[in-house]
Amino acid sequence: MSASHLSDNCLFCKIIRGEIPSQKIAETDKSYAFLDIMPLSEGHAVSTPRALLALGRTMTYISSDI
Repeated sequence: MSASHLSDNCLFCKIIRGEIPSQKIAETDKSYAFLDIMPLSEGHAVSTPRALLALGRTMTYISSDI
């Protein structure tokens, strides 16, 4: 998937394009995962599906005490 579908004003799109620095831990054509800049615990990561970004939907954070 090319970067052409990414929004100009979306925070996650800017991270994927490299405009905002991130510590990438995984990337596929459908998702992008990086370490959180304000982690709640060691290794706290954010994973964002590229399909939702392409559709312009809002991301929702889900917390779990595992």
